[in-house]
Amino acid sequence: MKTAERSQLTPELVARYPRPGMAIPGRLRYTPDAKFITYLFSERGDLVRDLWRLDLASGRTEHWLSAPGEAVTEENISLEEALRRERLRLRETGITEYFWAEKANVMLLPLRGELYRWTEGAVTRLTGGGVIDPKITDDGRRVFFVRDGDVWTIDSDGDRRLTTHPPGTTNGLAEFVAQEELDRLSGYWPSPKGDLVAFEQVDESHIPIYPIVHQAKEPLQIEEHRYPFAGAENARVKLGVVSVASGETTFIDLGADEGYLARVDWHPDGRLLVQWLSRDWTRLELRAFSLRSPMGARTILVENLEPWINLHHDLRIVEATGEFTWSSERSGFRHLYLYAADGKLIRQLTSGDWPAEATLALDEKRRQLYFVGWRTSPLERRLFRVSLDG
Repeated sequence: MKTAERSQLTPELVARYPRPGMAIPGRLRYTPDAKFITYLFSERGDLVRDLWRLDLASGRTEHWLSAPGEAVTEENISLEEALRRERLRLRETGITEYFWAEKANVMLLPLRGELYRWTEGAVTRLTGGGVIDPKITDDGRRVFFVRDGDVWTIDSDGDRRLTTHPPGTTNGLAEFVAQEELDRLSGYWPSPKGDLVAFEQVDESHIPIYPIVHQAKEPLQIEEHRYPFAGAENARVKLGVVSVASGETTFIDLGADEGYLARVDWHPDGRLLVQWLSRDWTRLELRAFSLRSPMGARTILVENLEPWINLHHDLRIVEATGEFTWSSERSGFRHLYLYAADGKLIRQLTSGDWPAEATLALDEKRRQLYFVGWRTSPLERRLFRVSLDG
């Protein structure tokens, strides 16, 4: 990989993308066999990225994969994918995303609404035509995605639709408020074994259409959205679980309280963990749903905070014990906590007049939690590690 040469800063350089000095590696990930670090990078210094890898044994970097066929551009993607890119603040083209299976050397490559898989040194096309939000099981054997407002799967028998949405609704797609305000871009969640899929069903038919006029485009374009204005009714959301084998769907009772489906996670014991946020953003409940009694739930953790609750992505579950980590600003600073599977607090992991801003990873074997934050100055972010055992 070439290093950038020093050059004079000019108005032309400042006015182009990527900005000077910003053509840097992105989407860094370990391969499942822990032999390489893979990342997206443009050796040319432009926005068209390829997939590179770093050999951890030798330290050698190499260009690994380019986009098969036509690279992703703003002109060859669907409106839904264009909106996802906008919300992700994604300008790059070429290969823009990839996903490794957790426990198998299998990788997904979404490109132009099509889906490719890399395994054993070969790239094969799995399916095409409007693929959104693809996911892969830990063993790499099953793939899920959203297409035409429904959740689909791909296995050894090919691709098939798992859900069928009623008129005026969608399955598996996050609603506008979830994407814009809750930092949740996905609307479905496969179980760890890939035998069940939780999904949200969204009804926005009662929300007025709001037109956005693109006057600078030729010809003139009008983009229409179901836009929920402040104080008006939000999208109506249901949470369902579909069996991959039978296709049978069960809808979970979320109660009558007005609020938001903020986060959904699977617990290793088979429960579905749902973070439910009140509409005024002052109460966050972690509810555990047992699929053996889907009409009821047990609230195992509650956060009440004024003037509002800042949502997080810090829930991590220890598979062997069922314990989970959580973060809260209840002390005035965001800190990390360890809870038992039933929601009983075991211990506070961090404390002080500084924030543990975001969890990065959980090392279950060594029981170590990695996170970023700052202690001495908010102008600096550091990588920290804390033991779950205190």
